[in-house]
Amino acid sequence: MPKIIYRLFLFLLIFSPLAFGTVELWSLTIMELSAIATVLIFFIHLNKHKKPLYEIPGAVPFILILLYTLLQLTPFPIGLIKLISPSAYSLYNNTLGPVEHLGWMSVSINSKATLAEFFRLAAYFCFYVLTIQILSQKKELKKTVSVVIIFATLLAVLAMAQYLIPIQMDSKLHHKIFWLRGLTHSSIPFGPYVNHNHYAGLMEMLFPIILSLFLFYKPVFAHGPTLRAKLADAVIQIRTNKHLLLGMASVLTALSIFLSMSRSGMISFGVALIVLFALINIKKPGKFLFSSGLILCICLLLILFVSWFGWDAIVTKFALISGPQGDLSSMRLIFWKDCLDIIKEFPLTGTGMGTLVSIYPSYRTFPGNALLTHAHNDYIELLTDGGIVAATLFLWFMGAVFYQSWRIIGKRHESYSIYLFIGSFSGMIAMLAHSVTDFNLHIGANGLYFSFLAGLSVSAANTRIRKRHELTYLKQLNFSNPKFFIIPLAVLFIACFVFNCGALISKLYYTNLKDVHLNRTVPDKTLQKVAHILKRASRFDPMEAKYHFDMARTKTFLAEDTAALTHFKQALRLDPANGTYLETLANYMSHHKKFEVADRLFRVGTQYDINNPHRRIRYATWLFSQAKKSEGVASIRKALSLDPQLTDDALTLMVINKLTDKEMRKALPQRVTPHLVFAEYLQKTGSANIAEDIYLTALEYMDNENDVKADYFYKVYQFYMLQKCYQDALAILQKAIAALPEDVGLRLNIAVLYEKIGIKYRALEEYQNALILDPENQNAQKQLDRIRGNG
Repeated sequence: MPKIIYRLFLFLLIFSPLAFGTVELWSLTIMELSAIATVLIFFIHLNKHKKPLYEIPGAVPFILILLYTLLQLTPFPIGLIKLISPSAYSLYNNTLGPVEHLGWMSVSINSKATLAEFFRLAAYFCFYVLTIQILSQKKELKKTVSVVIIFATLLAVLAMAQYLIPIQMDSKLHHKIFWLRGLTHSSIPFGPYVNHNHYAGLMEMLFPIILSLFLFYKPVFAHGPTLRAKLADAVIQIRTNKHLLLGMASVLTALSIFLSMSRSGMISFGVALIVLFALINIKKPGKFLFSSGLILCICLLLILFVSWFGWDAIVTKFALISGPQGDLSSMRLIFWKDCLDIIKEFPLTGTGMGTLVSIYPSYRTFPGNALLTHAHNDYIELLTDGGIVAATLFLWFMGAVFYQSWRIIGKRHESYSIYLFIGSFSGMIAMLAHSVTDFNLHIGANGLYFSFLAGLSVSAANTRIRKRHELTYLKQLNFSNPKFFIIPLAVLFIACFVFNCGALISKLYYTNLKDVHLNRTVPDKTLQKVAHILKRASRFDPMEAKYHFDMARTKTFLAEDTAALTHFKQALRLDPANGTYLETLANYMSHHKKFEVADRLFRVGTQYDINNPHRRIRYATWLFSQAKKSEGVASIRKALSLDPQLTDDALTLMVINKLTDKEMRKALPQRVTPHLVFAEYLQKTGSANIAEDIYLTALEYMDNENDVKADYFYKVYQFYMLQKCYQDALAILQKAIAALPEDVGLRLNIAVLYEKIGIKYRALEEYQNALILDPENQNAQKQLDRIRGNG
């Protein structure tokens, strides 16, 4: 085998984690092209030298996954789309239907995202194939495992240094990867990874391999006259040195998982240990007690080192799981519930691989405009994107790999093969467990390493360690025409190169527009320059919807209406569920007097960004411009129910559009804040009697709020104080204290009010209550001393 193939193979194993986990376009491009190119060179080598190709367990379902992904991209007649994916048809009909006749459409609602997923999955499959073929030879198998173990250990040491050094130096360095690269968004980096959970994902896959070989290389005690002689003989053995080094590597990699503070990583680490214990008991029952003792020693060392750094942070992290800020108790569960609704709507085919970010706003149940790129559960995301078909093919692949490896390893007697299989199998199970609460398999490096472990499991089970005529138990596949593989791989490489490099070039062009904010005040000369740049960007990356969208806006400002509409339509074809595209096109249609189409697009825009309050406010603005007051009021009411903090903006909008107080009141949802803000408005405009009614109504909706705030009561209290209605103000504070009995501020305010109306003994009681709640409160003590002194 040419050295270039093996060197590229090792390069991918080392490069992918170091390239910040391979999550950016440049690193994904290098990984994908390298994997495809390496397997292409490998098949050319096989063809030239007439070498055998070994059996690839699970090849059929994996190839079917790739073909199915391409099928999701394939345009079909709209009638067929309606048959196989009614929800996709409904999406196209609602968004594109108002502006053009529906012809041939694809199952995927975002073709570029799905094609990107295809190339990523193709790279994983290529690497899986390479792993099996290269590691079918004993020498390469052992060498590769050694390289991976050394790399993992050094990476763990460097990651822990990155974590610990800033504590002693500069805390700002803690948020930079390897003290050099800053992050563009909020995250918790660890090692070369932007996200600590993904670093833990890598190490939880590799730790079981290191631990298994640590058990394999345990010293052999020869028969000697004394215990001292036996120990001396064991110490000088080469395998003893390997045993100790692997033990140290096991502790370091495991320790780095705990220091990463990844809860899922720590749990998956525990899962890997349990699986490893179980497999040793099954495959090596005679060694179970001794192996258990060694593993216990490793665990005790790990506990000792973690104790040195402190368990408090880890315990606190796990305590948050069930707390109000815990990921599992809050956002992840919401994400999963929302995604289950997507699965119900797109059960068979999904929305297209990689399209969750496009479809999720249509099903988001919490307010805002935040994007969800992944479901934080690889299995749920597989169902949302690929439906039952993709999930079935994935289960088929995993079942084929596990079944073939397990069937063969049961016949093996070489301890190295058995221990290596146990380690790689346990690492895969750890990753599969972690995938329940994260999206590690969508991280380039971790997905590649999972493919590597799948291939390593097959190789560990099949590669012969002792010298024999046959290198592996895997069957040789005989193909009369190897070009059957070479030509598709060459096409795949070219397509991947064109797609990724085109996207990189387009992105480079697009960066020239980062300081340009498109609006009607931009000079025509600048707009022409923007159009020229966007034309070049879209030429290299024609599947990127945002280039067509920005071009449409640019052409709109240049009064080139035909070109603008063409690009609007193209943007919607590429990303039909995008609420911003729909809303902007609606405004365009309204400007050209196509009000019915505009109204439909506005409504659809809110439907596919269902809990974005700002989008509903903008729709209300348009409705008011069309003299549709009742519809506008309804849209505002929905917006304020999602985000009560927009009440000021909503009132301003309604005042500008000359709505009466009665009409504005209809726009208020049954929430506290909108009523309080409206009451303040009425108070300022001289309608104190109506304001009082609204203030009191606001407090009736307290049960509709997640948190009861003292400020709700203060606003009503201050209103009565300005009106000099002290008894009413007192009643409000009493309600407030009943709702928030531990609020010191409320106690102090009611004490002042009691003094003001002449009930000093109650004022004394409330000052005393304030001191009980806050013994250090100097204001309460000062007032208490004053009253007692006067008494």
